[in-house]
Amino acid sequence: MSALSDEELVLASASRHVEEARRRIAILASQLQRQRPKGMNAPEAEQLLLIMRDVLDTMIGHRRVVDVEVQLLRQLQHKRLSRLQRGDD
Repeated sequence: MSALSDEELVLASASRHVEEARRRIAILASQLQRQRPKGMNAPEAEQLLLIMRDVLDTMIGHRRVVDVEVQLLRQLQHKRLSRLQRGDD
């Protein structure tokens, strides 16, 4: 497997993880919204939600870094293919 293929797999995985984290955060936030009007206080759940959002931000940052790496590898691959087609070494 090439470095590009490897990084594309990492990017796909990172994207899935971000979407899963967003889904879990939405579920927890929704549960907390429903509990508040009933007078239920859940400070641990509120703290967990804050932590989950911080982790999500980190995951998004990681995905951005991997995406940049994929773009750079694609550019490099394109340049190499262009040189080969022209007969440059």
